[in-house]
Amino acid sequence: MNPKILIIVPSYNESKRLDQEAFLAFVSEQNDFEFLFVDDGSKDPTKDVLKGLESQNPKLHAHILEANKGKAEAIRSGVNYAIGKHWEYDFIGYIDADLAVPLSELLLMREQISKRQNLKFLMGIRLARLGARIERKMVRHYLGRIFATVVSNMLHEPTYDTQCGAKLIHRDLARQLFADPFSSKWFFDVELIFRIKKYFPEVLANNQALEVPLNVWIEKGESRLKWIDFLKAPVELLSIKSRYSRSKSKSKSKSKSKSKSKSKSGE
Repeated sequence: MNPKILIIVPSYNESKRLDQEAFLAFVSEQNDFEFLFVDDGSKDPTKDVLKGLESQNPKLHAHILEANKGKAEAIRSGVNYAIGKHWEYDFIGYIDADLAVPLSELLLMREQISKRQNLKFLMGIRLARLGARIERKMVRHYLGRIFATVVSNMLHEPTYDTQCGAKLIHRDLARQLFADPFSSKWFFDVELIFRIKKYFPEVLANNQALEVPLNVWIEKGESRLKWIDFLKAPVELLSIKSRYSRSKSKSKSKSKSKSKSKSKSGE
């Protein structure tokens, strides 16, 4: 039996480019997928488009944020909204509204869950290779490879592409990973892995996390990530690393104090 999957689609000013027909066609063919569109305080009629989609198919849902909060918070809000509704899903994931990752690639990721039933965290990755169609501007590709190498070294984990906008996360893990706000607006995907590494190390130790090379990824339009954001990347990454390293140190010192107290009380 296939797992039930909810996909969150953060949407900001997407009224003209959201491919409504693609989503309607996909859910009419795939019984195990539903979508939650989160309008991130759009200034155009995105809210009306999403409500229209919701009225056309019960597998399409809309969640409206009154103010723009950024992609990280839009996805986090969507996860917590779904949890609050007590919807029954095995996995919760997210993709970008522009469908740079075509909906068909979700089937590829779901297939991996069927093959390895212990999986808790899946990331689509943009790996250019024979037989795949990965279309990306050359400059962004090389900047992405530099970024990915830095992130992999910081995490001490062999991650290839944290920033690809396609993730699937087991519902129990998602509930905990998205409980608290992220410190980074753009690099929250990296922060997700830091959270897993710190709070759920068994996911990595037991091979429950998997990078899935996508067959198709096509860059669409201009990224909202600007050059200034790339320049800020080192500072943001160091801030993320510091946050979780500092928490780890505090946890260790707390546990040491507890053990000292216990040994004193035993004396």
